[in-house]
Amino acid sequence: MEVFWEARSPEDELSYGSGDATKLGALTLGFATMVLASGGAAAQQAPAEEQAVLPPLEVTAKKKAVAKKKTVQKKTAPVAAAPVAPQPTEAQQVQQATDALTPSTGNTLQAGTGIGRLPGSVQDTPQVVNVIPEKQLREQNPTTVEQALRAVPGITVAIGEGGGGMNGDQFRIRGFEAKGDLYVDGLRDFGVYVRDSFATEEIDVIKGSSSETFGAGTTGGVVNLRQKTAHLGDATSIEFSIGTDNFYRGVLDVNKQINNTTAARAVGMYHSQDFADRDHIESERWGFLGSLAFGLNTDTTWTLNYLHQEGDRTPDFGVPMVLRPGATTGGLPVTELGVDRSNFYGIASDHDNTKVDMVTSHFRKDVSSAVTFYNDTRLAFYDRDFATTVPGCSSGPVGTTTCASQFFAGLDPNVSNGGGNPTIIQNSWGIQNVASGVAKFRAFGLKHESVAGIDVFYQEDDRPGYSQFGRPSGTAGASAGAPIRDPGSFFYQYYPVKRNPVNDRSSDGTELGLFASDRVWLTSQLSILGGARWTTFDYNFQQPNAAPPLDASSTGNYWSPKASVIWEPTKSQTYYFSWSKSASPVGQFVTNATNPITLTVPQNAVEENETYEVGAKWSLLNNRLGLTAALFQVEKNGVVTPDPDTGDLIQTGESQRVRGFEVGLAGQLTKAWTANVGYTYLDSEVTGSTTPANIGNKIGGVPASSVSLWSTYNLSEELIQGPGKWTIGSGFIYQSQMFSISGSNTNAYVVPYTFSLDAMLSYELDGWRFAVNGYNLTDRVNYDQSFGSRATPSAGTSAVFTIGKKF
Repeated sequence: MEVFWEARSPEDELSYGSGDATKLGALTLGFATMVLASGGAAAQQAPAEEQAVLPPLEVTAKKKAVAKKKTVQKKTAPVAAAPVAPQPTEAQQVQQATDALTPSTGNTLQAGTGIGRLPGSVQDTPQVVNVIPEKQLREQNPTTVEQALRAVPGITVAIGEGGGGMNGDQFRIRGFEAKGDLYVDGLRDFGVYVRDSFATEEIDVIKGSSSETFGAGTTGGVVNLRQKTAHLGDATSIEFSIGTDNFYRGVLDVNKQINNTTAARAVGMYHSQDFADRDHIESERWGFLGSLAFGLNTDTTWTLNYLHQEGDRTPDFGVPMVLRPGATTGGLPVTELGVDRSNFYGIASDHDNTKVDMVTSHFRKDVSSAVTFYNDTRLAFYDRDFATTVPGCSSGPVGTTTCASQFFAGLDPNVSNGGGNPTIIQNSWGIQNVASGVAKFRAFGLKHESVAGIDVFYQEDDRPGYSQFGRPSGTAGASAGAPIRDPGSFFYQYYPVKRNPVNDRSSDGTELGLFASDRVWLTSQLSILGGARWTTFDYNFQQPNAAPPLDASSTGNYWSPKASVIWEPTKSQTYYFSWSKSASPVGQFVTNATNPITLTVPQNAVEENETYEVGAKWSLLNNRLGLTAALFQVEKNGVVTPDPDTGDLIQTGESQRVRGFEVGLAGQLTKAWTANVGYTYLDSEVTGSTTPANIGNKIGGVPASSVSLWSTYNLSEELIQGPGKWTIGSGFIYQSQMFSISGSNTNAYVVPYTFSLDAMLSYELDGWRFAVNGYNLTDRVNYDQSFGSRATPSAGTSAVFTIGKKF
């Protein structure tokens, strides 16, 4: 077996039937041909107009006799040949493609995955990958990862379960829970908190079952944040923002090159704001990112990042959704029935104080020209002090006196505060190490790209319990809350929080995964990719002071295979069929579930997920524009979900299926016009259940149609003359109505459709940038999150002005 990939000349590329590579912007995987010449050779390569022969110039003069002089020829020293730049090795070429961010054209297919064990570009990857590039993040100016992900069709957000109130970044991808599928640079981010976007350079959403690469979960996909890192070259930028509703924000970013291979970077952030048309909702946070990079542009690199973020916010569990007396479906948020969107049903002591300390190490070594070794490590600590109020408005048969019946009778009943008004102190930490190798070689006359590695992590969570005391009794044993139509001064009531050992919880978990894959090129255009991961897990959960005491564990192992057929007639076209399986063992949500393991669910239960996908990717207009299309089906069996009221896990006995398709466009349509557009259609269905009436129902939290559009136009390119650059941008997000997420998918509550129109205008000159952003310009009552019988209204119309300077 020979360990190399041979270089190919441009003529070789053409002989492989690449077609009109110029028109399609085809990229070659072979080495670039470099020609350095001087003198006559340079003249031969000059443009035609420079080589044109001028007509002879004749000058006539009287001849004068002159003495002949002896000419002496001077000897000239030989001219040294120009140095030839070293050509990148195969390993370096793949690394460059993997690490690449989205180019200035905006064609996200040309971005890399950013993960060593997932080598290559988005164009090469046989599954849908949605990318939010740095340019779009700067233009739209989202302040959190959640806000940024609204630009990705097919993602919805859950408020957080009852009981333990794990409110934070709780995403669902293609309709399936992804709260444990949030990664930073390919490693798990274990905590539950609102992630600010200041440290993020680009966001990738890798859709489809991906356990072979990432481990447990990944039913609908994963979210991977690409963190800012130190780089060669000095750069400094500073931005200040001020907006409506007491919005204040500042970000300072300094990068310093220390020597030819070493650099350091520091990024600081402060943020404070209220929320338009939401009473009493506030958020304040600050953060710091430090990055050191060694061995840049060499065969051995090491990057060390440290992230610190602290936040203090008011958790918003939304407004109740109500059913008419006697009805079992058609429930709506009370804000659709005349209640003011600004109503907040919590109290002044509700808070969510978080602190995150995360250290990340990335090591890469090019062992040879075709073999690269990676070792990625994360150690992270998370502290949280959390108290919230969960509003509800119960319904019942006609004739009963319930909150909903009183509401529909025109009265102003008090909401109930169910879910135990969760109050916790949470201290958690986690460590993960992924060691992997990527090798390119020839065996039996065929090219291979093989990946193999080991992934191990441990996480631990400790939650001393607290409770609110002294609240008046409400309906059904819950605490009485604020009046539903006019909460008035209820917010300012105070109820003491005391230690409650009954609610003490602790949990831990360990996973060890071995993974390997191989991509084999049967021809220069056709390849097959196969891989598998074997994972063993051990999760534990204790609630020692409960009655009866709970000490449960979940152990076992599972396989996660994947297979793809990939056809690349040119480097600008990719067609693929992919199949993959993933697994979600009970207990995996160590830090972000109320009760990771309960006695109501078999302790070794594993949800099984399977995805089929067929798709195509095209890079057009000399790689300035990317187009994508895909059909897919995701199936989940043995569904385990948290109860909307208690947070306890329940095994529904359901099987679920989502079928759909997705199309996207990203890049430059003209030199001045850039767009990023996506549409996703999801057809969800409960295909099996122990409750026959639920079979055929829709899955909660799955809108049938989702559209996102963001488009900018450089006005200075053609329309506005003068110094500087004027850019105008606009876009919208749309989601059709969907059913609220619930434990049994009864389809009782409906979340109305979402439509938000945003716009931006910016001016840049001599490193200065002035921008104004407007959000939800139609002031529509949208809903950012939902869970059970609650929905959270989004902010109303708002505006932010930003001034920045690059040095």
